Formats: sequence, C-alpha cells, structure tokens
Amino acid sequence: MIYCTMFLLVPIFFVSQFDITRGESNPAELLAGRRPGSKDSVLETCQALQDAAQLIRLEGYSAIDKAELIRDQAYRVKDEAYEIKDEAYEIKESVLEARTEHETTLIETLGLIHKQALATNLYIDEIRNTLSSVLSRIDSLEERVQGTQDEISKVKQGQEGLSNEISEVKEGLDGLDGEISEVKQGLEGLGQSVDDGISGLTETISDKLVEIEKLQTQKLIPAARVAQSTTYVDYTGPEKAVDGNYHTVSVTHTNAGQPRQWFRYYFSDTRSVGLIKVVNGKLNSNRVRLNGAKVSVMVNESVRRSCRDDTITVRDGETIQSQTYYLDCSGNSGIGVEFVLDTGTYLEFRQIEVYAP
Repeated sequence: MIYCTMFLLVPIFFVSQFDITRGESNPAELLAGRRPGSKDSVLETCQALQDAAQLIRLEGYSAIDKAELIRDQAYRVKDEAYEIKDEAYEIKESVLEARTEHETTLIETLGLIHKQALATNLYIDEIRNTLSSVLSRIDSLEERVQGTQDEISKVKQGQEGLSNEISEVKEGLDGLDGEISEVKQGLEGLGQSVDDGISGLTETISDKLVEIEKLQTQKLIPAARVAQSTTYVDYTGPEKAVDGNYHTVSVTHTNAGQPRQWFRYYFSDTRSVGLIKVVNGKLNSNRVRLNGAKVSVMVNESVRRSCRDDTITVRDGETIQSQTYYLDCSGNSGIGVEFVLDTGTYLEFRQIEVYAP
C-alpha cells in the first residue's frame, strides 16, 4: 500500500506535463475509472501509476536528449562562430599584410623613380656641359679660321703689293735702261768719263736708298719691355702685342672684373711720340671690349700726358684692316705709352706699334 501510495502522490506533480492532444494516456483518467477499496483496483491503480511514471520518465529522457541536442547544436554554432571569427581575423591579417606589401612596393617604386629622375637630371646636365664645351670650341675654331683668313688676305694683299712694286721697279728699270742708253748715245764721245759718272750716280742712288730704309726703320720705336695689369693665361701675356704676329691666338688678354685695366709700352729711353697703331685683339662680336680704351704718354712712372686723339672707338668689321686704329700723340715725349680701360671688361691687343714723329 505504501509503495502504491508513493506512486499515487509523485506522478500528480507531472500530470500537467502530458500533452493530451498527442493521444497519450492521462493518469488522472486512469484513476477516475477505478473504484477504491478493492485490492485489484489498488494494484491496477499502482500499475497505471507505474506506467504513467515510466511514461513521464521517458518523456523526461526525451526532453533531456532534445536539450542535449540543442546544446550540441549551440556548441556547433558557437564553434562555427569562432571559426568564422578566426577566418575574419586571418582575412584581416591578410588584407593588412597585402596592404603593407603594396605600400612597401609602392614606396620602393617611388624611390626607384626618384633615383632614375636624379640620374636623368645628371645626364641632362652632362649633355648641357658637353654642348657648352663644344660651342666654346666652335667659337675658338671660328676665331682661328677668321684669323687664318685674315692672314691669307694679308698675304694676298702683300703679294699684290709686291707684284705692283716689282712691276713699277721693272718699269723704272726699263725707263732707266732707256735713259742710260740715251745718255750713252749722247755721251759716246765722253767715253770713260761718262761711265765714271754713271757709276758714281748709281752708287749715290744706292746710298740714298739705304738711308731711306734706315729712316723708315728708325720711325718705329721698338718696345724695350711691356707690362699689363693682369694676365688671363700664360700664353696671353703682354709680349704678344709686340711679337709682330697677327694670328688669332697671339693676343694679350687681362682678367675681367678689375675696375681699371692697363697696358704699358716702355721705350729704351725718352723718345718723342707721333702716331700709335693699335690692332684689336678680337675680330668677332667681342671686339667691343676695347671700346673706350684711352692712351697717354708716360713722362715717368707717375706722370701722364694726354694725346690729341686718345680714345679708341670700336668700328664694325671683322678683318684686321677694319679693326686697326691710329691714335695721335704728337707733341709729347716720354719713357713710353700707357693704355687704360675703365669698363671692367678684358683688355685685349693683337699688335701695338709706336712711331716717332
């Protein structure tokens, strides 16, 4: 009885857990159809209660299984979530790594481009320097060609002048021969005296020619020494102005940037001065550097006397003849002459010749 009573009390708490709609037996219905009092009814009731308990236990196991199944699914969902999270982190790290590599590659590429740009600029500068050097050499060659052409022109002019002089001498000799023949014919009776007279006349003419040559030589006052304020390079010293060479390379050349440039032509002693012949050191566009140069006679190292025509005004033209200037210092005497240029540019001479009056 006690055992059945426990079965009667315990299942009552679970009666509400049954779902009648599913067609399952309700313990209350089982109890309602039994009459208390008989042993059979009690046993049946106990059996019904045991069946109900067994049914409830099975339902509980089923609920536990479902709960475990739901828990397992929850764990799987959680695991999948963690896997998705891990994949997200991996994707993030991959993206960061890819971005870092891309940025590094971009920086390296920019650095390489910068280096190439610098190298290109250096190459362009080298090309510019080379072109500048080539242009300078071309200018120098043009000056040398011009000088050579001037020399050729001068030689041709000299040859033409020499030819004319030879023709005049021949004509003079022909005339002299004619005169001598006439004299001989007219003086045949004089004999030896005429011959002696002719010989004496010939000797006299020769002596006069020698004196004329000496006089012409004495008119040029040679330079005892020359000096200039500065020298550009070794082969542009002051001696180039008195070497008799009209070649392009044989010129004097001072440094630029000096407020006062000078050139001095010293005599061996005190001399009277007449005309001064000056040939410009430049025949190209740089010939204007000599414009404004002034000349004076040096009485001594500290005293100067002005000349009548003392200033060089550069003309157009690129030949020796067009760039030859004559300055008049007549009426002065001294130990030499001095050229001064106050324009701050180069002072350049091809030749300087000082003549006595």
